[in-house]
Amino acid sequence: MKVFLILLLGISVAAGFDFNGLR
Repeated sequence: MKVFLILLLGISVAAGFDFNGLR
């Protein structure tokens, strides 16, 4: 469960960086 939360957090952070890069 903890690994899933860390993975989800990493994906959300990566998505945030991609979103900022696209803008």
